Amino acid sequence: MNKHQLSSRLDELGIVLDSPKSPVTNYLPVTRAGTMIFISGQVAFKNGNFFGVGQVARR
Repeated sequence: MNKHQLSSRLDELGIVLDSPKSPVTNYLPVTRAGTMIFISGQVAFKNGNFFGVGQVARR
């Protein structure tokens, strides 16, 4: 589902989302702890659609 389809569907259902609030502090999108990397709030889009949805494969 792309952004336009999502917006249209929310309109059909009569759902109105609040505007996002401003952050109260600085956030890091990525942090490293030893051999682990933690990613937060990052979404990949390609041509308006989610790209690479799913879990990272285990070794």
